[in-house]
Amino acid sequence: MKPLLDILLVDDDQVDCLAMSRFAETRCLPYRLHIASSLAEARSRLQTGRFDLAIIDHNLGDGTGLELLHELQDIPAIVLTGAGSEEMAVEALRLRAGDYLVKDPERRYLTLLQPTIERTVARRWTERELRKYTTALEREIAQRTLAEEQLQQHRAELAHVARLSTLGEMGTTLAHELNQPLCAISNYARGGLRRLQTGAGHEGSLHEALKQIALEAERAGGIVRRLRDFVRKRGPRKSTADINEIVQNVVQLVAFEASRRDIAIHLNLAEGLPGLLADSIQIEEVILNLLRNAFEAIEGAQVAQRQVRVVTERGGNEVRVAVHDSAAGLPADLGERIFEPFVTTKPDGLGVGLSISRSIIESHDGRLCPIPGSLGGAASQFTFRSRREARAHVA
Repeated sequence: MKPLLDILLVDDDQVDCLAMSRFAETRCLPYRLHIASSLAEARSRLQTGRFDLAIIDHNLGDGTGLELLHELQDIPAIVLTGAGSEEMAVEALRLRAGDYLVKDPERRYLTLLQPTIERTVARRWTERELRKYTTALEREIAQRTLAEEQLQQHRAELAHVARLSTLGEMGTTLAHELNQPLCAISNYARGGLRRLQTGAGHEGSLHEALKQIALEAERAGGIVRRLRDFVRKRGPRKSTADINEIVQNVVQLVAFEASRRDIAIHLNLAEGLPGLLADSIQIEEVILNLLRNAFEAIEGAQVAQRQVRVVTERGGNEVRVAVHDSAAGLPADLGERIFEPFVTTKPDGLGVGLSISRSIIESHDGRLCPIPGSLGGAASQFTFRSRREARAHVA
């Protein structure tokens, strides 16, 4: 049995109202009609009653039925018009009426009443359900967007802690990096002072000493500036980047550590690589992590050839960066698991460095994974889309 529909019938023609009521009764239609003979009465009923549908005559004594349409809120409506009033019907549909019926003297339009009501109510029910699901979908998208933003923030904080930890472990390297230009500045300054004190100094030699002091000060400032940028706490900032330049910056940072460990670093950097859309500091962190892992693996393996090779190359629409070492390689049961959180081969390792590195690369729509090594040990490779491909993917 169909549920009973409460219908607000707004019509000032009593004969038409009576005809519609009798039509519904004789056919046992599940309608309960509530009749209003004017706009004022209809408005009053809307304030006090609840209706599933409104049937509104276009011509009323105190206005037109179209005036009532915007007051119905979510109630579907059918507009009754006279013959030859197609333009009014179109206007009613534009004002979000569900449908219309054209009155005729013989009242044959009543035979279309039931299918028109069913179609109008079903359409409005569908619209309501669609709105409900759309609202739920928008809410879910908003929640996922917020969760993704929080995840990115969490990753950035983890990456910042990892960078601080890495630099703490590299204290000897950093001290050496800064000590070189500072010692040079001291030597040039003392040499200049001695020349002045002995009267042997002349303008040319002093000019050269001051020039070298300035150059070494700029070098020291550059080291401090690079370290400051590396450890600064900030959100991801993607811009056009040169992967070969990023690799060279990191190699400069670890050059002394590699020398101290007696490890040779070889660079095979492809020329003409496309620019990347990347956060340079985050990518430096990934390469630094891979290089220091390679150093520690070689140190623990006690191998004769102590080498690390960094390779950049282009593969289709991607740029690839790989770090190879000459250590003993990864255990066979690790493979991809080495990039999972808290998985490590180091006795005192936490197993978060490679996990953070993978998160950084994935946030750049890339992939970090192990590959066969070319030096007999382990190798890891990460890939990027070129800047053009990355922008096309976002679009």
